[in-house]
Amino acid sequence: MTNSMRDRIDASRQRLHMSCIPIVMVHHFDEYVAHRAWFDKAFATMKAEGRIMCSGVSAYSTDDYFQIGDSGLDTVQIPVNILDWHQIDSGGLKALKDSGMLVFARSIYLQGLLLRTPETLPSRMRFAEGTLRKYIDLCDQYNLTQRELALSFVRTLPEIDSIVIGCRDIEQVKGNIETYKKSRDLTAQELQKIRSVFADTDRQILLPTLWPKEKE
Repeated sequence: MTNSMRDRIDASRQRLHMSCIPIVMVHHFDEYVAHRAWFDKAFATMKAEGRIMCSGVSAYSTDDYFQIGDSGLDTVQIPVNILDWHQIDSGGLKALKDSGMLVFARSIYLQGLLLRTPETLPSRMRFAEGTLRKYIDLCDQYNLTQRELALSFVRTLPEIDSIVIGCRDIEQVKGNIETYKKSRDLTAQELQKIRSVFADTDRQILLPTLWPKEKE
């Protein structure tokens, strides 16, 4: 299996024209836990050979962030959004940062839900309409667009080192850059107001795995 991992990393190095891959991540934390000894050995070997610089794992908000922090891995990628305060209030997010891991935030728009309007919500997502209206009200209060407030929240969190935002083309890259320029660090009072509004958000809204499926 180590040879298979080495082959894949070498293929990536060749495609990227890089002698050393900065970060290699296991896609699911559960997969890492199930085969931890193997992954730890493989990562150590790849580092010693100069093929990779850092090891990491992609996790979900339902994972044990304290356990991830104790893993000894270098990096972690997690979903973070303005509606979900569970891992902030529990201390899980702080545990990741205190462990010395580099923390990447993904899914900051909650799979696009935070960019919707009540009028454009599909019927299967009507259960989120009330929360979405509250979010849009806050955007108006803070004079930020929906995209800007979502990004502002995540960039304000001291535990987050970097934000991962997907893009399909160069125009989206430019748009993401402009959004970041227009975003800002939120004040402590603003964060407290946001928490008071969203700290008890229904789990069905926070977890896309619980969203009703689209009809085929």
